[in-house]
Amino acid sequence: MRAYYLDISVAIRIMLGHSNSAAKWFDETIADRNSRIVSSRLLRTEIIRVLRKQGLGTLDHPPGIRPAQRAGGSDRGHP
Repeated sequence: MRAYYLDISVAIRIMLGHSNSAAKWFDETIADRNSRIVSSRLLRTEIIRVLRKQGLGTLDHPPGIRPAQRAGGSDRGHP
């Protein structure tokens, strides 16, 4: 089994469509049963940060709506 580390910069390029070669590598790697992709625990947090900065939403936080606005409470503790 081969393991490949997915860096935040590559993950963002794939998600935002900025690198066809990175997207192709990702698709081929996840299709290969002898390979797996690993990343740090910070990847999710960093992806959310970049998506928010780009004005894009996430499932947890739609674009333009802060958690406090949505839930009527404090947004303390949210990334």
